[in-house]
Amino acid sequence: MEDSALIEKELKLLLKALLKLAKKNTRNFIKGYTHMQQAQYVSAAHWAMAYFEMFKRDLALLSTFRDRVSVMPLGSGAIAGSNFAIDRAYTAKALGFKAACANSMDGVSDRDFAADFCYFSALSSVHLSRMAEEIIIYATTEFNLIDIDDSFATGSSLMPQKKNPDIAELLRGKSAGFMGNLLSVLAMMKGLPLTYNKDMQEDKETLFRSLDGIKSCLHIAARLIDNIAFKKDNNENTFMYSVDVADYLVEKGVPFRDAHEITGKLVGYCVENGKQFTQLSKAELASISPKLDAGMIASLNPEKSANMKKTAGSPSVKSVEKQIADAERFIK
Repeated sequence: MEDSALIEKELKLLLKALLKLAKKNTRNFIKGYTHMQQAQYVSAAHWAMAYFEMFKRDLALLSTFRDRVSVMPLGSGAIAGSNFAIDRAYTAKALGFKAACANSMDGVSDRDFAADFCYFSALSSVHLSRMAEEIIIYATTEFNLIDIDDSFATGSSLMPQKKNPDIAELLRGKSAGFMGNLLSVLAMMKGLPLTYNKDMQEDKETLFRSLDGIKSCLHIAARLIDNIAFKKDNNENTFMYSVDVADYLVEKGVPFRDAHEITGKLVGYCVENGKQFTQLSKAELASISPKLDAGMIASLNPEKSANMKKTAGSPSVKSVEKQIADAERFIK
């Protein structure tokens, strides 16, 4: 339980680091991806808050683990309890447990607590791995969206121009070990009859390995987030306004099926002629469809595109600022 408090502390430090990063980037708009293809503009703050939500769930999962593990097996004996009338409720309270186990056979043979913690560690490490992967991608010359401080990167032993994201790569790689620990516990338990079997001795290695590892990874992750900075994305792709154009047409009374087709033709024309939406003349737009509004298309930019989103939880500045305000209340 003491170690879980330390893990909670590290998770909260990571949440605070993500929140700090988000607050710096509410109006820094970057490309969002689906299928690793450029999709729609979001803010870097919206990106950071997405990971805030993941680690916030990890915090809730850790709390659930604490509730589930707070069951005392003492008094179960080897299988059938004790011939002495031990007050197990009193003992449980004195030792800081919420309750004593209800069945002695289950109390002896239960290793759910090990599986629960290994699951928590595995899932949290997957979230770390996904975040690290995006940092790695965004730091490449091709994406050029993130700068990693030199203290969290390494050079190449051969190529002096290189700046390698080693810390992020190690966070990504560590997730495999946490998943392996979880599978080890589950595989160990899957065929065991009641009650105690020597196989269960193997739970210690996987449990402690996960415990030590996740504390270190969360600690390093918070420091990594403190040492990255989002750059300004100057390579505008107006094709990412396609949904905005289609939705604008819908607002003007065009059925979405037709709006989708018109916007698709707009994209096709631009691809064939090597142009962006904002480079087309009124005559070109009219030749694609008289329903296309040259003024509306010319006015589009990443911030306007994001702010056109009206739903809660969207990347609009208003929505992201609310997410940040809610997060600040939560973290306090």
